Amino acid sequence: MSNCMILCNGKVVTMDPELPFAEAVVVIDDKINFVGSNEDAFNQFPNSKKIDLGGKTLVPGFIDSHCHLSLTGEVMSLPSACDYRSVDECLDGFRSEALKLDKGQALLVCGLDVDRLNRIPSLEELDKVLPDRPFLCRTAASHATLANSKALSLVQKEAKRLGAKLNPEDIKTGLLKDRGNLIAYALTATLMSDEQREIAKEKVVEQCTQAGVTTIHTLEGRQLENDPDVEHLLKVQDSLPFDTLIYYQTTNVDEAVKKGLTRIGGCILCLLDGDFSPGTAALREPYYNDPTNYGKLYFTDEELQSFFIEANRKGLQIAMHAIGDRAVDQALRAYEVALKDTPRTDHRHRIEHFEIPYKDLMDRMVDLGIVLAMQPAFDQYWDYDDYVTFLGPERARRKNCFRAVLDRGLIVGGGSDSFVTPFDPLLGIHACLNHSVSESRIGLSEALAMFTINSAYLGFEEETKGSIRPGKRADLAIISGDLYNTPADKIKDLTVVGTIYKGNFVWKDPAMPW
Repeated sequence: MSNCMILCNGKVVTMDPELPFAEAVVVIDDKINFVGSNEDAFNQFPNSKKIDLGGKTLVPGFIDSHCHLSLTGEVMSLPSACDYRSVDECLDGFRSEALKLDKGQALLVCGLDVDRLNRIPSLEELDKVLPDRPFLCRTAASHATLANSKALSLVQKEAKRLGAKLNPEDIKTGLLKDRGNLIAYALTATLMSDEQREIAKEKVVEQCTQAGVTTIHTLEGRQLENDPDVEHLLKVQDSLPFDTLIYYQTTNVDEAVKKGLTRIGGCILCLLDGDFSPGTAALREPYYNDPTNYGKLYFTDEELQSFFIEANRKGLQIAMHAIGDRAVDQALRAYEVALKDTPRTDHRHRIEHFEIPYKDLMDRMVDLGIVLAMQPAFDQYWDYDDYVTFLGPERARRKNCFRAVLDRGLIVGGGSDSFVTPFDPLLGIHACLNHSVSESRIGLSEALAMFTINSAYLGFEEETKGSIRPGKRADLAIISGDLYNTPADKIKDLTVVGTIYKGNFVWKDPAMPW
């Protein structure tokens, strides 16, 4: 029997309600052929290669339902400014990095923590040390981008093409926010060299495979005339050691259809609103720390409804970033209009993030058949106290409330929003069990489902992925310990020691004997 492998002596967590747990799994080529006891596996498949799991946990390969593969690669591969603590350190560091590049090549930098500087470098200072090349430096929280004059001219040109208005103060200072920041995001892709792009791909592959991720839902595209992210990913995706489901970040439905893509929307220039920290997430009640501010909506109702109607008519699945409750309300109104125009029984349109669950919004989601992509690890990086600053205590207790969302019957896929947090489903599962607001916590099986069968459902792949049962594809992850007997507060200390994609190991911990 060709390529037959028995994974035995394990704690197999199948995510299949008909057989939730097992000891052994038999893989033949790229499919799961058997799930059951060690004895039955050995008897039915004699002389097969055996992988002794030694009591380790075997789960379905993890599915990250919301990430940005290309942006993650950029952040991991481009020079980092995270250690700079003064303007002089910034300017010296930028000058040093520029010396490593070819003449005129753009200097692209990530991770500048502007809160740790007494001020940001001025446009004049940047132009003095970087006179001959475009320069873009993304801040640590990604809410702004620092640019020199050569880069600003490119941003202004692209803004004119898109019909976007830039803040005159941003052009004066070189610190781009809101639309200017998003356009700078977009331009970074066109300014990367082929060598930089290849390094970025290798780093993302390494992080994904070591985290047990076998499928990603990646939100790609920056609404450029020649969008390199999507084109590059379409060329290389078949060579990657994980599946990529591309959500095209554009409002150009015809372009998505032309590229053969069936999923549209996301973040970047498809944002419905911003985020809490800069006060741009759109809220129905004002910000706790600024009673005059309700955040921002980046689309008019007319613009959004027109886009949703067209995409829904073409049979596309729509996914849109909506963090604040006012943005979610706008999205739901647009979905209501689009689905009234062209009813579809299994559209699985999505809302990305949904950080402040309210009952009225969840009720409408259930009625419309909306599914959610949420990011549990956010709570590990920004806990209750962080949210209180912007939302006050009552709304902060609602943030990322997985318990309420699941209890309402909504299907939630778990994701990382990588580059925002790393590809690390075990950290996401840990966050679900250890939420900083205790009533928001969920159980281990519920959390594991978010990163397996639920995320498979979000991608219309629940018949082939997301659980361990005969006939499904052999995408599997081996976890270092006994997942179900690990204390909840220690889940994050577990690691993935083996990742199997289409029946083959794509990563093994060097310490493992297999």
